[in-house]
Amino acid sequence: MSLALCLAYVLWWAYFGFDDERGEHALAATPARERSRPAVFAYGYALYPLLIGIIVTSAGIQMSIAHGNESLSLAAATALSGGVSLYFLAQFFFRVALKLPRPWMRLLAAVAVAATIPIGVVWVAWAQLVALVAVGYLAVIVDDVTTLRTGQHSSYV
Repeated sequence: MSLALCLAYVLWWAYFGFDDERGEHALAATPARERSRPAVFAYGYALYPLLIGIIVTSAGIQMSIAHGNESLSLAAATALSGGVSLYFLAQFFFRVALKLPRPWMRLLAAVAVAATIPIGVVWVAWAQLVALVAVGYLAVIVDDVTTLRTGQHSSYV
């Protein structure tokens, strides 16, 4: 259960660490006549898969939490990692829509997270969840450290 809470925190941090503020600033810096298109793509179309990713991840957690010491079905393992992967993919589109820096890092995170699916199918559910949390944290930390080194800051940091 605590691993699931750690995963929820990774997802929160991935968005609210820097992207929410950078998105707000990028939209404010866009001329008013050109603002609607990136706003619709970033805060409309890109956030739908983000929300679906959260829902699918929750379903994956629910399907796997009762079977922590057992291998998962392909559907449960895919829901668990696939939901997080969809979340990072949505953040990639969010960053692209607002021309935020390093959208490719979220794309790499989506691929890396999806690569944890076989762990749950071949081994046990809790190992997949540990790998998922570790890969998620690593992706977010690397991205945030890179951001901090460029001199950007966040109200959370």
